[in-house]
Amino acid sequence: MADFLIYEQAGAVVTLTMNRPEERNALTEQSQHEEFVATCARINADLSVKCVILTGAGASFCAGGNVKDMRDKKGIAAGSPRQIMDGYRNGIQRIPLAFHHLEVPSIAAVNGAAIGAGNDLACMCDIRIAADNRVDAQEALRIGLVSKVVPAAELMDAARALAARIARNPGATLRMSKRLLREGQHTRLDSLLEMSAAFQAIAHHTPEHDQAVAAFFDSRGPKK
Repeated sequence: MADFLIYEQAGAVVTLTMNRPEERNALTEQSQHEEFVATCARINADLSVKCVILTGAGASFCAGGNVKDMRDKKGIAAGSPRQIMDGYRNGIQRIPLAFHHLEVPSIAAVNGAAIGAGNDLACMCDIRIAADNRVDAQEALRIGLVSKVVPAAELMDAARALAARIARNPGATLRMSKRLLREGQHTRLDSLLEMSAAFQAIAHHTPEHDQAVAAFFDSRGPKK
């Protein structure tokens, strides 16, 4: 199979294009993770490179992980929680570490949907520029200090509605997610990735995860 990343250099700028448009540039294979790591090392070793652009071929930037593998407990979702944790550490989690150590500025040219790990990938870059045909691109541009502004008389109703929306999620997963957000404010990246791998391995083996994945393939929402 052809390389996932197309490497093009024009002067001091390298453009990396994720090239699986028929798969929406999904990150599904160990070889893709290794290619990102090797490419970042190549850029660091080439002193002629001063900036990197990352984009996707076709209509999507990156569709993230393979949901079919999550359903079928294959690929990165195969095995025991410990095996899944090791799979994350030795696979896809090597990508944020590689970008963290990238020595030149990086720009994500977000040409379409950036879902799950694809959104993570865009956020690993130092700067993000979104095409206006991306869903909610303008809203992303307008994000500020608060998430929403409502009339004073509607404040508590809006707060309760948001709280109810949050509370529909599995309690254990909510607690793990908030712990990761808090730890991310002060801990080292490798320590945070270790904790993320462990928590995600636990989440893969919850009934709520199995039910949500099944709902995805049934084109329905999870049970309330």
